[in-house]
Amino acid sequence: MKLREGSYRTIYNNIWVNCASSPCFHMGNEDNHDRYFNNITVMNPLFKKVNHDRLFKLRPTGNEIYTLICPPVRSAWLEEVDRNCFSNTLGHFSLHVCEREGEGRREMLLEEWQGMGFDQNSLYGDPLFVDPASNNYQVRPESPALKVGFIHRSGAKLFMLLVLSFYVLYRPGLKDQNRTTIQQLELVQL
Repeated sequence: MKLREGSYRTIYNNIWVNCASSPCFHMGNEDNHDRYFNNITVMNPLFKKVNHDRLFKLRPTGNEIYTLICPPVRSAWLEEVDRNCFSNTLGHFSLHVCEREGEGRREMLLEEWQGMGFDQNSLYGDPLFVDPASNNYQVRPESPALKVGFIHRSGAKLFMLLVLSFYVLYRPGLKDQNRTTIQQLELVQL
């Protein structure tokens, strides 16, 4: 998911698992009114993919929960980012920021991010999927994601398109016949 040059967009109630890159807020406008809430994000460096944007030399760790590229200078970076559930292999929240000035990027931990007013009511921890090994990303009744507002869509059939972040995954050491593609995902009965 990449929000680039825009405003007044709302992203909610999504599940992002093992994405090639973290959810990204890119080229933020002053007075941005984007809203991002009630999402589940699980990141793992085994699935990372280098961003080939010529303007930004990003080298994702695969563990960052969000990436912010050129956030606004004078106003809030986003209108709302809250009530999300996130996890990664680091064992703690991490995001990367590439400021408008300079070539580097910096890591921001949860305390600093919350100090800016974001993810005040979000939780870091295992979202407790029913059976992720079988691509069943329903959340169990005791999931912390439900406590922060994620809505479990009971009785609906959904494609889990975002599970693989719309990419064919090439893992080192695997032969072509072992690649996982989005066409191989089955409908999940929720």
